[in-house]
Amino acid sequence: MHTHHSFIEALFHALGESVHLLPYLFITYLILEYLEKRTENISLFFSKTNSYFAPVLAAFSGILPQCGLGVAGANFYAARVISRGTLVALFLATSDEMLPVLLSNGVPIKVISNIILYKTAIALLAGLLLDRFLKRRNKGQNPSFQMKMLCHQAACGCHQKKLWLSALNHTTHIFVFILGVNIILHTLFLFVHPNELKETLFNHAVYGPFFSTIFGLIPNCATSVISAQLFADGTLPDGAFLSAVLANAGIGLIVLFHVNRPLKQNLKTLLFISLVSFLSGFVFNILRLSF
Repeated sequence: MHTHHSFIEALFHALGESVHLLPYLFITYLILEYLEKRTENISLFFSKTNSYFAPVLAAFSGILPQCGLGVAGANFYAARVISRGTLVALFLATSDEMLPVLLSNGVPIKVISNIILYKTAIALLAGLLLDRFLKRRNKGQNPSFQMKMLCHQAACGCHQKKLWLSALNHTTHIFVFILGVNIILHTLFLFVHPNELKETLFNHAVYGPFFSTIFGLIPNCATSVISAQLFADGTLPDGAFLSAVLANAGIGLIVLFHVNRPLKQNLKTLLFISLVSFLSGFVFNILRLSF
């Protein structure tokens, strides 16, 4: 009976998280549809959004305690509205439920400010360096707008529909996908408790950031909640916590794999985020830094 009740509770949590993303999804697709159908000088728009300022804006926007921007960023990147460096900066900086959990547990404001500062600085640096590397490799050329690829992925035939109807169709398609993923993950989290993770997220300078990065990559808001709770309880060291919250981009990564092609590109993005997250926590431990 208890298990049945917990499962129903998990379903409601999954539904709540998914519904929370609906406004972000609709607005994102509305913007993308507008760009495809109404913007004449589209090349000028791309040259601006792929500038050095874009990763800066993405890194600072990640301070906001929500996971909707990660989902929006994945879709914007799939349509090539933003660069890969901007996407990486957004994923690394986004905090999901970390901030509310830390505040509710009475973590000092100075500590929270330092966490956000480190996350933002690392996200900004990683995004700028990646964009610079990719621009050199591509000889400074910006990718072209690929909204039609998103339509093809959704098999929606949206190019024949009204602007708001096309956006609604895309929103419904990705919402069903996100809801399915959230139900699966929340069901799995029924068998995972913070106290049991104490033995998994080691205090070791190397193993701690490594396993925390893997845990942080789980595409769900519950990941940031558990990580923040363990840190607030004093069971997750600073370096391991930094790796976990850098790697966690909410549902953004799984959406990226769903909407973006080629797959190889997504795997490279995932690997880059993983390396940055692990190395950040590792260096943090080696230098004996603290928040």
